[in-house]
Amino acid sequence: MNIGEVVSQNGVDYDNAFLEYLDNCIGENAGADQIAAWESLPQMFRQYHALFALDSEQFNGGFNQYFARYSSYAPMCEAALDGLKLVSADKHHELALEAVSIFVHYFPNLQTVMEQRSISESPKLTETDIDHRFQAAGDLQELRLKWLDASRTLIQETAKTE
Repeated sequence: MNIGEVVSQNGVDYDNAFLEYLDNCIGENAGADQIAAWESLPQMFRQYHALFALDSEQFNGGFNQYFARYSSYAPMCEAALDGLKLVSADKHHELALEAVSIFVHYFPNLQTVMEQRSISESPKLTETDIDHRFQAAGDLQELRLKWLDASRTLIQETAKTE
């Protein structure tokens, strides 16, 4: 599906089509190095792709599942945080920063994110309600869909410059 077909979609279909488009861009350019292919995406596309990963992993298994999968590659976590800002998920962003400060004790690679974002370390916790608070902050998919709808022209123009 080309970018024109992607942006002609609506709602969840648009979200799915855009994510498929991004996955195809990564796959087409990846060869043996998907990280380099992901890094070659425009910044806004990396942010959206990383945000989707955060949303789906956190929803399914909480921050523990998300960080277990992605903390070894700090740029993905950084892009997810930026993605929250991209879609105006300010409360989610604040809670995600808190989650980094909690989970850095269990996933030391998050130290890079802590330093880049000047996040204060929290004490080591064995229990937290951060997952519940993040999910209670609102429907992140709804915010993504609103951003997609408002950004059709920007997405199309950005894809054409690549």
